[in-house]
Amino acid sequence: YSFLANAGVSIQTATSVSSPLKVSQVQISPVQGSIAPAGVAIIRSSEVSGMKSATSVALSGGIRTGTLYADNTEATVRTDGVRTGLALANPSAQDVEISFFFTDGNGIEIKSGVYTLLANRQISAFLDESPFNGPAAFRGTFTFASSAPISATGTRTMIQKSGEFQLQSLPVTTDSAASSSRLLPLFVDGNGWSTEVVLMNRSTTLQTGSVQFSGPGPSGDRTPVIEMTVNGVSASTFNYSVPPRSIARLVTSGTGSSVKSGSVRIMANAGEGSSSGAPDAVAILSFKAGGETVSETSLSALPTGTKFRAYVESSNSPVWVSSGLSVANSSNVSNMVNFELHGLDGSLLGSTSLTLPPNGHVSQYLKELFPSLGDGFKGLIHVTSAGPVAFAVLHCMYNADGQFMFTSTPVLNEANASPSGGLTFPLVAAGAGYDTQLVLYGRSGQSGEGEIQVISRDGVPQTTSSLGIVP
Repeated sequence: YSFLANAGVSIQTATSVSSPLKVSQVQISPVQGSIAPAGVAIIRSSEVSGMKSATSVALSGGIRTGTLYADNTEATVRTDGVRTGLALANPSAQDVEISFFFTDGNGIEIKSGVYTLLANRQISAFLDESPFNGPAAFRGTFTFASSAPISATGTRTMIQKSGEFQLQSLPVTTDSAASSSRLLPLFVDGNGWSTEVVLMNRSTTLQTGSVQFSGPGPSGDRTPVIEMTVNGVSASTFNYSVPPRSIARLVTSGTGSSVKSGSVRIMANAGEGSSSGAPDAVAILSFKAGGETVSETSLSALPTGTKFRAYVESSNSPVWVSSGLSVANSSNVSNMVNFELHGLDGSLLGSTSLTLPPNGHVSQYLKELFPSLGDGFKGLIHVTSAGPVAFAVLHCMYNADGQFMFTSTPVLNEANASPSGGLTFPLVAAGAGYDTQLVLYGRSGQSGEGEIQVISRDGVPQTTSSLGIVP
């Protein structure tokens, strides 16, 4: 691969619906002196009639520990089911030992184990399958620790009452600094939409505080807190108390006829008993039609920043596809946010700016920010702000059945250090209706060059053509 400053590169697998399924890892090796790129793998599922759904996996590396929100719920004639999984890749020439344990919603460890992931191997499995062998019905957390750096992504498979299923990625929460607050950049509620906010206390002390939902807010004024119905209770502030190693769930009702959207603030109480700060947080956004979940995705309360980059798309044909951008202002003063749009060749195609009110929020499709954007656009968005913000991107589309689908795609916070090595897409799928688009890009003003290598699950190097990869 090779890309210029402010540019990126996209490659695509091309297989038929009847091709056998191949699940692999893809390793990314920058040349000496080249900065490690950021990247996303967009995995699309199709049938003969056309595209059905999509999910995304971030390029990752250097992970030693991680925690997943684990939810295994069986589908019934009335409710959809969920199965949580994990994909791990060991990009090194040495075997790694991975210890893991399951903790239920009350913080009680119910199972633990150790698994050896051999050199250059990849594994993807549901948490109730080997080698994890967790309970079939479970809601809590799954935590792992590796003896050497690996790549990892969680998976959340939604099983509809009809028996159809959709794969989505699930954030792996890694080591993060204690913070007095967390900010989720997007929630949606009403007219079929609902949001489940999961608070995960990964510390050994009690965490207490409050949760508030805020809307876009009027220009120049502090954004008001929205009254919401959460866990059957209507209020504007929801208090939490999460024991060590346990979770708390706040599920919005989704019953209103109008749609509410905005951001979610998780604030820790000051003083004794809350020294570990606010819990980590994940939001699961769901959309239902006719009583059945059509699509869902998840977002993490990642650290805020002032410089972000992300891959974005906008097309009208053959199907409508658009990236949706959500920005939440974390400060108590107004904040100007600037957007620059670049093609994958690095060319600047447009720029615009918005001023967010104190604690304000904005969600817009790419075409709303850049109305003159042509059809079939694929490129990069560069977001800068005067003060810290939280930023998220959703990949939205209508599938072959005319259903609205969405999945979150990763963003690069340029304040984060680049991984030192071992970069891998731990889950790539091609064949049996699946195809994967790989996108690599650099930080602001930086070019990139390196090697892309496909590795089978059992650690054997493959040609790129084995996945039907074309430029």
